[in-house]
Amino acid sequence: MLLHWCTLEPAGSSNVAAIRFSAAVRVQSIRIFPSGAQPFELSPDITARTEPDTFFLDIFFHAQQVRQPGSKQQQKPTNALAPTALAYAGGQMDFNVDMGQEYATRLMIVKGNFSSVSLAIYGEVAAESSVASSYEPKPTPIIEPSPLSRVLDPSNSTNPTHLAQQLLDMIPDAPPLPLVIRLMFCLKPSNDDWDRPDFPYIYADLDEDSMDLDLETAFRLTARPVSDDVSQETLQRFAGSVEAAMGPHNDSQSYLIAGILSHAASQHPDMAKLLMGRLDLSEVFDPNTMDEGTLLRLVGASSNADIARHLDNPWFLDLLNAIQVNSGATDREVRAVVRKVMTRVRGWQILEDALSNSQGDFNETANFLKEIGTDEQSFGIWLESFVTHQDLVTKLSENPVIPNSPPQPPLLFQNRQRVGSVSHAEFILFLRAYIGVACVLAVFAWADSLPNKRCRERALGIMRLWQSVDGYREILNHLLLLRQMAFRLECNLDNDPPTHSGISAEHILSNLSQIPQSILSPDLIKCILSLRQPLSYITEDERTLLRSLAILADDGLPAAMEELVRFSSKDAPMDERGLRSLRVALAVVERDLDGGNDGDGPREWRALQALWDESSHGLVLHLADPLAAVTAEIKGYFALKPPPPTAVPLLSQLFDAAHELLRLLVKLIPVYPLPGRPMRALVSSVADLFVCTDAADALYSQSSPSCVAAQASRQICIDTVRTLVTVRNSQPEGGRHGAEVVLQALLKHALERDDSKDWAHHLLQVFSLIDHLLPIAATPEDTIWIRQVIPGVLPELAKFFRVLDRENKVHLIRRLAALDQGEIGIGEWLLLEELKHLSQTLKILESESIIGEQYAMMGRHEVALSLRLLSDLAADSSSTASAWYTAAISTNPEIALILADSLVSMWDKQFSHPSLVHFVQTLAATSPTGLDPMLLFGVTLTLIRFTDVSSSNIHLILRCLRTLKGLPGEYLKRSRFQLALGEFLLVAESQDFASESAEAIIPVLQWLLIEDLAIIRGASAHSVQGVCDSLRSVTSSDKHGVINSFQSNVSIVDDAPFSPPIPLPENLELSIEDLTDLLHPEIKTPSTPPQKPISYADDVFGLVTVSPHTALLRSPAVTGLTKTYANNDFRQLRQTPSARQNTSRLPSMHVDQFEFNTISPTLIPVGLPLLAPNPVAADLFHGLSPAFNTQ
Repeated sequence: MLLHWCTLEPAGSSNVAAIRFSAAVRVQSIRIFPSGAQPFELSPDITARTEPDTFFLDIFFHAQQVRQPGSKQQQKPTNALAPTALAYAGGQMDFNVDMGQEYATRLMIVKGNFSSVSLAIYGEVAAESSVASSYEPKPTPIIEPSPLSRVLDPSNSTNPTHLAQQLLDMIPDAPPLPLVIRLMFCLKPSNDDWDRPDFPYIYADLDEDSMDLDLETAFRLTARPVSDDVSQETLQRFAGSVEAAMGPHNDSQSYLIAGILSHAASQHPDMAKLLMGRLDLSEVFDPNTMDEGTLLRLVGASSNADIARHLDNPWFLDLLNAIQVNSGATDREVRAVVRKVMTRVRGWQILEDALSNSQGDFNETANFLKEIGTDEQSFGIWLESFVTHQDLVTKLSENPVIPNSPPQPPLLFQNRQRVGSVSHAEFILFLRAYIGVACVLAVFAWADSLPNKRCRERALGIMRLWQSVDGYREILNHLLLLRQMAFRLECNLDNDPPTHSGISAEHILSNLSQIPQSILSPDLIKCILSLRQPLSYITEDERTLLRSLAILADDGLPAAMEELVRFSSKDAPMDERGLRSLRVALAVVERDLDGGNDGDGPREWRALQALWDESSHGLVLHLADPLAAVTAEIKGYFALKPPPPTAVPLLSQLFDAAHELLRLLVKLIPVYPLPGRPMRALVSSVADLFVCTDAADALYSQSSPSCVAAQASRQICIDTVRTLVTVRNSQPEGGRHGAEVVLQALLKHALERDDSKDWAHHLLQVFSLIDHLLPIAATPEDTIWIRQVIPGVLPELAKFFRVLDRENKVHLIRRLAALDQGEIGIGEWLLLEELKHLSQTLKILESESIIGEQYAMMGRHEVALSLRLLSDLAADSSSTASAWYTAAISTNPEIALILADSLVSMWDKQFSHPSLVHFVQTLAATSPTGLDPMLLFGVTLTLIRFTDVSSSNIHLILRCLRTLKGLPGEYLKRSRFQLALGEFLLVAESQDFASESAEAIIPVLQWLLIEDLAIIRGASAHSVQGVCDSLRSVTSSDKHGVINSFQSNVSIVDDAPFSPPIPLPENLELSIEDLTDLLHPEIKTPSTPPQKPISYADDVFGLVTVSPHTALLRSPAVTGLTKTYANNDFRQLRQTPSARQNTSRLPSMHVDQFEFNTISPTLIPVGLPLLAPNPVAADLFHGLSPAFNTQ
């Protein structure tokens, strides 16, 4: 809301004015209007008056602390002034003011060199908020970025150069865009050329001395732009003159030809084509004439599309390979330049393929564009090709603009592994954005060179806007590191008086310096170190921070190592300043490690030397310690407590710092493996970071910086643990493989409980990390996992498996079984552990009256979970997994025995569950003949109870019964079988048999009569008669005899009604009271049992409290243990070795007066006689020693 509108004028010569509010307010923004503006549409008589056009303002708010809700203490009035500064550069400008919720103001003091200023103040009245009496849930607002206007979005335009052309039209008599690109990036004019009256149309005259043209003259001529309307005959004559000027190949000729090609690369498109068609480059270049200078010129020439196509030739590529091979160990620069030439040649091939191929290598193409953007001349030649070469323009325009395309291009320039793949449409968006940004930078450079204030301000404003848009930000920040871009930013930072260009330049520089790799640029370092007050946007604290970061980057590796050592000491503050210093130090170290060998040893040698200069060692350890500190800080934002109020901005910095630390560790660990304890600590830090990345992905918006940084850090966590595992030569602890140490550390860390974290989420995320760590399939290289790694962590694996949820248990069993391939039976072992837990739970449920209803409910839920796990394993659609599961149950006797006992126990308890039915049906459908007899009996009982006679699964019961017919009678528990038959008859009485089922039941009835099993418990004679009548109605007459015989011979033992089945709970539902009782069970009051009188004569073993006891029992002075001591006799006793050896009671420290005259006997050591060995009793314990001699 509008709080105040006024036109301030300073009082006298003090340049000070003040505004007093009628109530305490929170100021949110200030808007200054230029002279002549009409701020209010409904009040045209109100006119603004602001003089002069530009000035600085110092504003002081009288800070008044607002009383917080629930606070009983009245806030004391303060006399503090909160300062801020505004830079007014003309026009209507808005300035944001963040006062927070804790403070308000009633006085605003304005100071500055102004005559008058018209301003509007916006905010809210700071009324004391009351404590809410009830909770009202409110949805969290989802803030999505607004899409760019089509005019400012080259990625969604068929002509990405249109915006740059519009900016160029703001300049009077502006040259065409291709000429601007040539002059700004490729063929830079000299100082004298800028003063020429025909500038910028300083075209070269290719017809000059065309008959006597030599290579040096041709090189000089091509250094100037060639007119775009030059005739084809002129270009052909020039190409012919260059060909005629060639002589025997030598170093000078190769150098000049490479220079001519480099100049022609940015000229008229036909110029390079004609030159390449007339010149035989195989006769020009050879390994002897290709020095570093010639190769550098070829780098620029190969940035042209036509030249790159011509050089994409086997003879030229073989030439480059030969130069690399023949270069000595010290020619690192030559090899680097050769790699650049090869990158240009191959990059153009990949780029042109990606324009039309939907399956092109888009990530590699993005790398090519990123590398092109590091050199001004190459960048300009490449851009010139996409602006003037009609074939490339046509290919790009053939890709239509999708109506519902993403609002911004993809992030292909981020220095991190991209998750997923890039589509062709996304790549086209990225390429158009890259071309559009590049053309705007060319126009900005031209406007700044003239200078043209209006065009420059508009270009800087667009660049400032792009820095706030994902996709454009990465492209722009990368191209701003070009040498002249940093120089032009530095020139625009002269901000006294303030200008719009200066304010935008400060914003751009501040945002650019947020990237640690940007500060490594020498040109940007120079720009930062040149910052001086007054500044419009960058505060003095930020200027000081930027200066310290620039000095750190300029000092290089020694300063970076000093910063790492300081951060590893755990004394470094975990604030923005400390994090940015750490990230710049990491960028310096990474740049040095990526630089390759320098001829003095490995690439990390200089880093180690710098670390030793700091009196420290262990580069990997100095990276692992900051990672642990950063991870601990990140964990605080996702703990089970409210996060800090400034969580989001710093959180993205923390994730980025962790990502950069891990990226360096991944490079160094294969060369410098960690010992056991630091490796386990590193694994714990990586696991915690991995857990936090998932929490950030769930809590924050997908487009927020914190979420983007977390997603990138998640992938590097996986890469880190895989790197630790794949270090084959690592034997950190007693010959243990690195994979075993890593897996054991993950399993233990997953089980660590901490009140500050969500343990269930932590457990599942660590399991996800383990799942990424395990090999996908069993290969010869991964056999060590089964033979050494998994067997070494079985205790931890068992505990980890026990706390997993059902779905992840099933997944873990399948993964390990597929990896094992039956070698050691790890899948069978986990299945056995689950069955043991099921059996133990069923045994506990037998005493339900003792454990209580709540514990019994939990137990039944545990049984249901185990049954669902068994059912899920049986329902695996994979033929391999299904075969493994069936074989494990059929061939492992221990699994079959425990499973059989569990099925019978559940049958006795009348438990029912859909998973139980599905499981036994699956077992019966596979191969009942291969099942253990006891297991087959349990399966049969369960099937009889839960299968209807009208069901299509009735044949499963018959299959099992037919299998039981061939087994000895000892496996058939008659009492249970009789109850099952009775229950079956009760159910079948009211149902109709299918004819096929009835025909199959007849042999079973015959078997029951033969085996004397026609005894039924729990059913009635009426039920038997009803079933027999149903069978007779659907079978042929020749089967009626068997049915009649069964009906007449069956015996009804007990016709008591059956109890209904007890369904197992799918979900565990407990009240708060029940949960409290479970967590805090009632503890019985402890009581001391009655003490039995000690009789030393009867129980001599009561004295034995020393070891060995035989020395005491065989001592002839054992009776001295019951003596009391008078006077100082105990001191004499303590001097006796045998007493110190055989006495368990400390000597008395007082004098017994009632035995003052009693003299204690003197103990004389006596040798122990040799005793015959005692025979071993039946209980495997030795018998008592023979009686000792008391004489």
